[in-house]
Amino acid sequence: MDSPGQAEAAAPPRSAVQSIWGVLLAPEKTFRALAARPQWLAALILLVVAALVLSLVLTPRLDMRQVIRDAMEKQGQEIPEAQLERQIELAESSKWVGTISQVVLQPAIYLLMAGVFLVVFRLTGSEIDFRRSLAVTVHGMMPFLLATLLTIPILLTRPRVAMEDVQDGSFLPSNLGFLASESTGKAMHSLLASCDLFSLWTIALLALGYRIVGKVSAAAAWGVVLTLWAIVVAGKITLASIF
Repeated sequence: MDSPGQAEAAAPPRSAVQSIWGVLLAPEKTFRALAARPQWLAALILLVVAALVLSLVLTPRLDMRQVIRDAMEKQGQEIPEAQLERQIELAESSKWVGTISQVVLQPAIYLLMAGVFLVVFRLTGSEIDFRRSLAVTVHGMMPFLLATLLTIPILLTRPRVAMEDVQDGSFLPSNLGFLASESTGKAMHSLLASCDLFSLWTIALLALGYRIVGKVSAAAAWGVVLTLWAIVVAGKITLASIF
């Protein structure tokens, strides 16, 4: 078996752009190249910038007055109009905090994901290191980058955006949530919305990437990725049921 150094020497060089596009068009070849020469910075920057631009487009379109009113109605609270106006002003002034936080939050999420995958795959016998785990994670998330780029033009056509659409991700007709009726419960709607084309594409890429880069069986790769995805979906359903 070739050593990591021999593998890197034998692998043809690939630019960051080739890796980013390659994972969508020729994923197996791209992950084999990433196994030899792991690179992650450009893909991570693209994901963060895309999330930041999405937030910059979305935030001014959020109707905070309606958000506050809906929250009060759900809690069965009635408050004086003056207090309501103060809460709306506070919400309007602080809603940009979420946009600014994307610069820190997004990298933290991907670093955490890579760390979780690293630990779990190490437990299955893989010898993958953190650099390669991060490379697989950020490149496996490229379908979400594509979804973000498709969502931004849609948002630009809308003067206002409902918070429910933000929570459900109901901007692209790419998930089963679009088939739900108004009578569908929140938990079921969250489950249907999780069955998304871009999510399934990402799951497939992550499973393929960890199989190749982590040198584990297809069953192990799919088992780990699907299990962690199911945990995330279960968390979303639980939150939807509570709130």
